[in-house]
Formats: sequence, structure tokens, C-alpha cells
Amino acid sequence: MSQIKLKAEIDERREIHIQLPKNVPIGTIDLTIEYHDPAEKQPAMTREEIRRRLLEGGVLSTHRYAPENAVELSTGEAERIGRLIANPARSTWDYINEDREDRI
Repeated sequence: MSQIKLKAEIDERREIHIQLPKNVPIGTIDLTIEYHDPAEKQPAMTREEIRRRLLEGGVLSTHRYAPENAVELSTGEAERIGRLIANPARSTWDYINEDREDRI
């Protein structure tokens, strides 16, 4: 027995229109409809729940500060970077690749 799982929306007239792929054989099928009650929607996760899940998954960054050897940008350097970003003729990726080439 082969199975095909479909998702569908029921319209206002309580109808579903499905066109099956050509490789589905003609014959008898068993159809089960599992509907989701809108009243049973799960509540939105809290910030704490999201942080807990991210931490458990190992993808939550807990570093809140720059490294100890970090140096603050000078005003001139910050302005230069701002002018680079404001140039629509080049993408950010162009600047990143150019910067990486200098270090390779």
C-alpha cells in the first residue's frame, strides 16, 4: 500500500478540490480527514521559552560583550564603513569578499 499525504484548505462551501498526480493509480482509496480546531491553537511561546529551547539546542549565543582585545572603531572608520554600505552600486558581499582577499 502506498500513501500520499496532502494538506488542503476547506473553503466556505465546505469543499476541497484535489487534482492528484498522474502516477496515482485509479481505484478505491481510504480517505481520513484530520482537522485542526482553530480554538485549540497553541499559545505563542514566551521569550523565556524560546531562549530555553535555543539554549537546549546549542544555538543560543550567551556572549554579550566584545572580546577583551576588541578595539572600538574610530569616528573616521565608522564613517568610512557607512559610506561603503550606502553605495548601491556594490553589494555587501562584494565588500566582504574584498576584505577576505586581503587576509588570504
